[in-house]
Amino acid sequence: IEDASPNVKLVTLRVHAREAFSFRPGQWVDFYAPGAEKPGGYSIASSPGSFARDGTFVLAVRASRSSACGHWVHERCRKGDEARVRVGGKFFASREDLAHPLLLVAGGIGIAPLVGMLQTLVEEQQLESRGTREKDTKDTESAELSELSPRAILLCSTKNPATQPMAGEVRAVAAKAGGAVRVVFHRTDGERTGDTLCAETKTNHLHVSTENGRVDVKALREALRVVASRGGDGGSAKKKPPLAFLCGPPAMSDAAEAALLELGVPKEDVRLERWW
Repeated sequence: IEDASPNVKLVTLRVHAREAFSFRPGQWVDFYAPGAEKPGGYSIASSPGSFARDGTFVLAVRASRSSACGHWVHERCRKGDEARVRVGGKFFASREDLAHPLLLVAGGIGIAPLVGMLQTLVEEQQLESRGTREKDTKDTESAELSELSPRAILLCSTKNPATQPMAGEVRAVAAKAGGAVRVVFHRTDGERTGDTLCAETKTNHLHVSTENGRVDVKALREALRVVASRGGDGGSAKKKPPLAFLCGPPAMSDAAEAALLELGVPKEDVRLERWW
């Protein structure tokens, strides 16, 4: 159990019956805390690949006075405690989805399922940066293309990137992707960008940046233009259209959906997580 922000904890769970448990990135679980009458619904904030390796997965749990499960996680949960979970939700990225260019839009803790998608993109499409690159010309050209045109762009609306849950995980996946993932934090607290996270990302990760203001039509249009220029995984001569995954407060998600439809993205290519 670790603090992801002042009001969000990341809980790592180890599954007893691994063979009976599976999920796709983006899905959530019904979480049954000991003694709670009703389950809490929490997004899985890690990838199926990490579960396959060690039998664990991560939940992002926000503090809530109205949720007995959230209260249990924040006030009573200790290492070694047990709880029951059940995977659910139709909001997820399939293998076929991950072959498309991706535009991900998050608000606050809504970043959790999208981080899992980015981690899976890196794992399943083999985009990890390699410590020793082959000297093959094709590999060099591929690396250069990856840096010029990202496969996925995450726009994250947050009050302050320095206190954004899972910001560290976002930076880590961007670093592993070798330019195939671009992250833009949109700071909404009215302060100018200049926090510690911004300074670090400008120094260490050229593909993570911060803008002032909310995710608006202009930001969405530019992100679509960039990912559309890539056209997917390159396995087909025909470019694949971008897919958008949105997760955050209802007002933000609804506004982003309306903007994307106005920009010409087909409705079936805009996926929303609406359990908020």
